[in-house]
Amino acid sequence: MHRMSRRALVHGMLLSLLLAGGLSNPAAAQTKPEGEMRWALYVTLAPAWFDPAEVVGVLTPFWVLYAMHDALVKPMPGNHLTP
Repeated sequence: MHRMSRRALVHGMLLSLLLAGGLSNPAAAQTKPEGEMRWALYVTLAPAWFDPAEVVGVLTPFWVLYAMHDALVKPMPGNHLTP
């Protein structure tokens, strides 16, 4: 088995540091995008998904619960709990 020389190890570490952060430029400020982005999730809703005690341990039913929570009790700026 070939051992890596100390010089090769130092060169590899320096190259990694330069690529990780030394060569990158700071990000410029971006303007606020215009319009609205819509995001869709295509699923078939199962009745058990609406009861948090009955939901199986996968992520998809929780997307439905998160959406219902945001639609009903999400805090909005200016009002305490605006639906």
